[in-house]
Amino acid sequence: MPFTIAYTERDSSGNFLSHTSAKSVIMPHTLSYMFIQATVAILILVGFESVTSMGGEAKNPTKHIPSP
Repeated sequence: MPFTIAYTERDSSGNFLSHTSAKSVIMPHTLSYMFIQATVAILILVGFESVTSMGGEAKNPTKHIPSP
């Protein structure tokens, strides 16, 4: 017998509660969330670019740049 949990997407006030599908996870729900997603994406890109350029300028990158 399969076990299924069904959560409502929004509450009585219209506030977002849960995702109903995988597409709902990546889709922006409001315009303000879209700006937050864009800001996070830009910060991730800038952080990645700064680490790669720092690695190119370091004398010994494997010693001076910590690995995750």
